[in-house]
Amino acid sequence: MLNRIDDIKKVNELVTSSLKIGVITNCTLTPNQWHEEIENKTLFYYQFDGGVFFFRLRDYGYKLNYYIYNFDNIPKIQLDKPSYVEIVLRPKDNTQIVNSFENLGFKQLFTRIRMKNTIYEQKNLPKPEYIEPKKAYDFLNSVFDKKTACLPTIDELEQAEKQGLLLWRKNNENEITALLHVKQDRKKYEIRHLAVSENERKKGLALSLANEFISRFGHCQTLVWVREDYYAPKHIYEKTGFKPDGFKAIVMSN
Repeated sequence: MLNRIDDIKKVNELVTSSLKIGVITNCTLTPNQWHEEIENKTLFYYQFDGGVFFFRLRDYGYKLNYYIYNFDNIPKIQLDKPSYVEIVLRPKDNTQIVNSFENLGFKQLFTRIRMKNTIYEQKNLPKPEYIEPKKAYDFLNSVFDKKTACLPTIDELEQAEKQGLLLWRKNNENEITALLHVKQDRKKYEIRHLAVSENERKKGLALSLANEFISRFGHCQTLVWVREDYYAPKHIYEKTGFKPDGFKAIVMSN
């Protein structure tokens, strides 16, 4: 049923053919990410009269991205692996896209809400201590669920480290105990991951990292997505000046 993509020209063709009035997408992949998927032979697609699905193969199943412009023609696809999709809803959006995926057999796993900083400040602090990107990658993978966490690549962490956007804490053995990963988009920032090892929680490490980030980069607009049912991280962001802005993301799986 699915066709593998071996050339970036095919991606451009599929996306261009779906850019019609009313199109909805959850795809934010960069050119480098498209090329990486193609090189790894992990990119597949399914085109239909109403849009296109892109499937990115992982060891646990597929990550699903979509461009949909006609909701009446979405077909039911027989997939050989579990698929995970994240649907972003703006404050005034209806839930038609969510209903469409439910009709395809997908079920809601959880909801993320988006928060925005409301306190703008900056302090002059020394450059963050260097952290090896591979160790940061391994730590994030040990804490988060790979199926739903949108984990970064080592290349993305290398870029963040160069920009001073990897903040961390360590124990006496020099092991990572907490990590904050931030992504920069022009003059805006997005907190991508805030992780604390299980045996180091409830010690204030997460709040410490969030406060350090605000001290370094709080002069710019910053966004963060947090699970609606994760009250501890929500409280941490609220204490550092973040408030919900009305955007939501529904994570679903078949």
